[in-house]
Amino acid sequence: MKITLDNADSVYRIQSCEEGEVTINGKMVDYPVIVNRSGIYTWEVGTAGDLNQSHFQRVLELHPEIFILGTGTRQIFPAADIVMLFNTNGIAFEAMNTGAACRTYNILLSEGREVSAGLFMRQ
Repeated sequence: MKITLDNADSVYRIQSCEEGEVTINGKMVDYPVIVNRSGIYTWEVGTAGDLNQSHFQRVLELHPEIFILGTGTRQIFPAADIVMLFNTNGIAFEAMNTGAACRTYNILLSEGREVSAGLFMRQ
């Protein structure tokens, strides 16, 4: 499904989201990534079920006000200690399926919010 039109500025927007891949500023991605307005970062983790606190160091370094976790085709809730990590650092946290995460990321980005998203393409 097409999500947004391509934009000439250097902000990283999600242009499309299909099962198993997303397109961000013209680049097709089929592996776990973290994206924010400044870039795309490879995320060295297998699946959303494998996540632990150490996987979020890069996210904390980006200092988003909101972090969206896209967990694949199904919504998977992370362990309570991960949610607490974000609460402790003053970062809003939401987990949802990847399609919803892509749409939400683009909406928040268009509102000028400091948002980052961690996206999994598969369960």
